Formats: sequence, structure tokens, C-alpha cells
Amino acid sequence: MLKAQQVALEVTSPSSPGVIKPVGADNYIHVIMPMFVQW
Repeated sequence: MLKAQQVALEVTSPSSPGVIKPVGADNYIHVIMPMFVQW
């Protein structure tokens, strides 16, 4: 759980990995990976 008041979501494209991190702090970074589901 992040206790920051604001977070930044940084992505470069819809199919690329991104990161979520607190604004103004570098002590936490969470990598998010896209998933593709074919029906």
C-alpha cells in the first residue's frame, strides 16, 4: 500500500510496461505489465 498523497503513472505506449511511483520520492517503484487476452 502506498501512503503518498499523489502518485505518478508513467507509460510510453499502451503495449509497453509502465511504472507507478510516489510524486517527489524515489523510495518506491511498482512496475506494471500489460496483459493481452484473446477470446
